Amino acid sequence: MPVMLERWNDDRMDALDAKVDGINERTSELRHETNELRHETRELRHEMVELRKDMTSEFLRMHRLLIEVGFGIVLTLLTASHFL
Repeated sequence: MPVMLERWNDDRMDALDAKVDGINERTSELRHETNELRHETRELRHEMVELRKDMTSEFLRMHRLLIEVGFGIVLTLLTASHFL
């Protein structure tokens, strides 16, 4: 009877060992995937920062243009009213 019990325990330990190995492999895969996602996230953040800089410069250029056009209109009206 002790031999059967020992064999049964060995089989159970082997099964548990196989499960743990499977969990370790899956954990390694998940770590790898997580690292890839972190890398992609960093790249996307970098792209977003660059796009934000581009958008800011475009808005500043548009703002300057609107001010220049407004001054041009005001000066044109002042000049026109001077000659009337």
